[in-house]
Amino acid sequence: MIQKKTPRCSRVVLVEPTRTIYGHTIFKFTGKDGWATTGFIEREKRDDGSVVWRPYIRSSTRSGYWNAGPMKQFVDGYKSEEDAMVALLDEAQEVLWSS
Repeated sequence: MIQKKTPRCSRVVLVEPTRTIYGHTIFKFTGKDGWATTGFIEREKRDDGSVVWRPYIRSSTRSGYWNAGPMKQFVDGYKSEEDAMVALLDEAQEVLWSS
Protein backbone atom coordinates (compact mmCIF):
# COMPACT_ATOMS: atom_id res chain seq x y z
CA MET A 1 0.00 0.00 0.00
CA ILE A 2 1.33 3.42 -0.94
CA GLN A 3 0.94 6.08 1.70
CA LYS A 4 0.71 9.73 0.81
CA LYS A 5 3.06 12.06 2.57
CA THR A 6 1.13 14.37 4.83
CA PRO A 7 2.26 17.98 4.78
CA ARG A 8 3.50 19.22 8.12
CA CYS A 9 3.70 22.77 6.81
CA SER A 10 0.60 24.84 6.32
CA ARG A 11 2.21 27.89 4.75
CA VAL A 12 5.40 29.87 4.31
CA VAL A 13 5.63 33.26 5.96
CA LEU A 14 8.26 35.82 5.04
CA VAL A 15 9.25 37.33 8.38
CA GLU A 16 9.43 41.14 8.63
CA PRO A 17 11.89 42.67 8.22
CA THR A 18 12.82 40.29 5.45
CA ARG A 19 16.42 41.47 5.36
CA THR A 20 18.60 42.14 8.40
CA ILE A 21 21.16 44.92 8.68
CA TYR A 22 23.77 42.28 7.78
CA GLY A 23 22.05 41.44 4.50
CA HIS A 24 20.54 38.14 5.69
CA THR A 25 17.06 37.15 4.50
CA ILE A 26 14.83 35.41 7.07
CA PHE A 27 11.95 32.98 6.48
CA LYS A 28 9.61 31.19 8.86
CA PHE A 29 7.82 28.06 7.69
CA THR A 30 4.84 27.55 9.99
CA GLY A 31 3.81 24.07 11.00
CA LYS A 32 1.16 22.22 12.91
CA ASP A 33 0.54 22.58 16.65
CA GLY A 34 2.79 25.58 17.09
CA TRP A 35 5.95 23.89 15.82
CA ALA A 36 7.95 25.86 13.28
CA THR A 37 10.93 25.56 11.01
CA THR A 38 12.94 28.67 10.31
CA GLY A 39 15.35 29.32 7.49
CA PHE A 40 17.62 32.16 6.65
CA ILE A 41 20.12 33.05 3.97
CA GLU A 42 23.41 34.45 5.21
CA ARG A 43 25.33 36.96 3.10
CA GLU A 44 29.12 36.84 3.43
CA LYS A 45 31.49 39.23 1.71
CA ARG A 46 34.86 37.61 0.97
CA ASP A 47 38.29 39.26 1.06
CA ASP A 48 38.44 39.26 -2.75
CA GLY A 49 35.23 41.33 -2.90
CA SER A 50 32.98 38.46 -3.96
CA VAL A 51 29.78 37.60 -2.09
CA VAL A 52 28.71 34.12 -1.01
CA TRP A 53 25.16 33.21 0.10
CA ARG A 54 24.60 30.33 2.55
CA PRO A 55 21.16 28.93 3.37
CA TYR A 56 20.48 27.59 6.86
CA ILE A 57 17.46 25.70 8.16
CA ARG A 58 16.45 25.08 11.76
CA SER A 59 13.61 23.20 13.42
CA SER A 60 12.31 24.99 16.48
CA THR A 61 10.26 24.14 19.53
CA ARG A 62 6.66 25.03 20.30
CA SER A 63 7.66 28.34 21.83
CA GLY A 64 8.54 29.50 18.37
CA TYR A 65 11.09 31.53 16.57
CA TRP A 66 14.86 30.89 16.79
CA ASN A 67 14.67 28.36 19.59
CA ALA A 68 16.89 25.33 19.98
CA GLY A 69 16.98 22.79 17.22
CA PRO A 70 19.34 21.24 14.71
CA MET A 71 20.63 23.53 12.02
CA LYS A 72 21.88 22.42 8.62
CA GLN A 73 24.45 24.58 6.86
CA PHE A 74 25.34 24.47 3.19
CA VAL A 75 29.02 25.14 3.82
CA ASP A 76 30.28 26.08 0.36
CA GLY A 77 27.53 28.61 -0.25
CA TYR A 78 26.23 29.91 -3.56
CA LYS A 79 27.30 32.75 -5.84
CA SER A 80 23.76 34.15 -6.04
CA GLU A 81 21.04 34.74 -3.48
CA GLU A 82 18.52 33.14 -5.86
CA ASP A 83 20.46 29.84 -5.93
CA ALA A 84 20.72 29.88 -2.14
CA MET A 85 16.97 30.49 -1.88
CA VAL A 86 16.22 27.53 -4.18
CA ALA A 87 18.42 25.28 -2.00
CA LEU A 88 16.74 26.56 1.17
CA LEU A 89 13.23 25.98 -0.17
CA ASP A 90 14.16 22.50 -1.44
CA GLU A 91 15.56 21.58 1.97
CA ALA A 92 12.55 23.06 3.78
CA GLN A 93 10.20 21.09 1.56
CA GLU A 94 12.11 17.89 2.35
CA VAL A 95 12.01 18.60 6.09
CA LEU A 96 8.40 19.75 6.24
CA TRP A 97 6.79 17.30 3.82
CA SER A 98 8.65 14.16 4.85
CA SER A 99 6.61 11.51 6.58
